[in-house]
Amino acid sequence: MSVIATKELAECEARIDAALDDMFAAVAIDSEFRALIPPPTRDELQQLEENLKREGCRDPLIVWRGLLIDGHNRYAICKKFRIPFQLLEHKDSCDRDDVKTWVMTNKAGRGNRSPFVPAGLAVDQDTIKATQAETNIGERSDI
Repeated sequence: MSVIATKELAECEARIDAALDDMFAAVAIDSEFRALIPPPTRDELQQLEENLKREGCRDPLIVWRGLLIDGHNRYAICKKFRIPFQLLEHKDSCDRDDVKTWVMTNKAGRGNRSPFVPAGLAVDQDTIKATQAETNIGERSDI
């Protein structure tokens, strides 16, 4: 390889690294959103890592106002191995409780959890709905 080609390759790699740094910096982790979903088992995490290393990150990570709400494990693995990913913005008109409900509903609908996890998510959703109801007491939504 010529000196010019080597220099161009190094410049290209530097631009890619900078783009990846910007990509990772665009995502913030909120501990409350992360805690809504139980962590995967060691085997599930190992399989996810193997899949991401082999196939890349096929599904976009979901953010709301810059906060990661779906894809925490994929994000951590992508960051560790510098795997590019796409971001998809959740609708901004939601409030925090709406987003928490979406996170739990989205995860409960996936078949990759034990049967006890959806029951726990349902209890959390009921708590959020009760809090929303208390906040909206006396407010009419039908007019």
